[in-house]
Amino acid sequence: YKRNCWVTTECEDPFVADVIRWFGDDRILWESDFPHPDSKYPHTTNEFMELLPDQISMESKAKILWDNTVDFYRFPDEYLPTEFSEATDVPLTAVG
Repeated sequence: YKRNCWVTTECEDPFVADVIRWFGDDRILWESDFPHPDSKYPHTTNEFMELLPDQISMESKAKILWDNTVDFYRFPDEYLPTEFSEATDVPLTAVG
């Protein structure tokens, strides 16, 4: 499972801490639930960053918000933003 499956999480999903404990943070992808009417977009990134600060490390959040998606889609480096602000409204210092 840990090598072949990916899990998605929404910004307010408290179970992501359990998933990290059970399977690690290498296969978890973040999703905003946009454009569903009950979505928290455009505040989903900020809400995820504030989720369970005592249980989910900033390193894990950075992987879930960014690194794992790059790995999943196998984006070439030249397609990636050169500044973190190009991809999100969360300051780079917030994710390490």
